[in-house]
Amino acid sequence: MKLVIGDPITGVGKLTKIGAGPMRVVNTNPYQGGTVIDGGSLSVGNADHINNGFGDYPATFGTLGSGNVTVNTAATFLEIESGVVNAIDDTASVSLAGGGAAGIADNGYMLLDSGVNESVGSLLLNGVLQPGGTYGSSASGAMFPNDEYFAARASLPSPPRQSLERCPC
Repeated sequence: MKLVIGDPITGVGKLTKIGAGPMRVVNTNPYQGGTVIDGGSLSVGNADHINNGFGDYPATFGTLGSGNVTVNTAATFLEIESGVVNAIDDTASVSLAGGGAAGIADNGYMLLDSGVNESVGSLLLNGVLQPGGTYGSSASGAMFPNDEYFAARASLPSPPRQSLERCPC
């Protein structure tokens, strides 16, 4: 079972995900303190419009608030689901810890679903600032493939490009 946060998360504070279970956010979240994943997994998705007899709820589009995004070694992953656009602020620094088995996305990584293309201000892999370009798994078609820090959810017959772009600033 996955905890789904459908209401906006607001304020100047930071969102910190702890604990082994999965969590999913599906709304535009204007919180300002950044995002830290210390355990389990955090997914960013969208929610369809529903009218369930208790109310009429418009479609929502998941985002993380402004500020930097950190996925620590103990964390399983941060997932950006298909259909999500601009989940991470374009000026944010994204830090992925990696770890576990060498060359395998098993700790502190990002899972990019089919068609996801995110732009970020800077990218750190295990604390090392990366040059500008596109990053993703070896299946993504990214300029800098890396299977320790990125995984892609494949779709057949040919998945659209899945990548994280670090601006050349």
